[in-house]
Amino acid sequence: MPIMPRYPAGLPCTEIGPVLIDPAIALAPMAGFTGHPFRILAREFGCGLLFTEMIHARALLHGGKGVFF
Repeated sequence: MPIMPRYPAGLPCTEIGPVLIDPAIALAPMAGFTGHPFRILAREFGCGLLFTEMIHARALLHGGKGVFF
């Protein structure tokens, strides 16, 4: 059973400029694992800030036409 902290007033939230992150839990970008279905599940399980998958800069520069290391 995971150890979960107890927050009597609810989970904390934070603000970055005008953006409210509620709850203050972020999922870091991970190559190959943070596709749309995974982000949907993470949000449903309470993640407040999600990132898209990472992309290699060279693939972005060349239009993603098979340019990978």
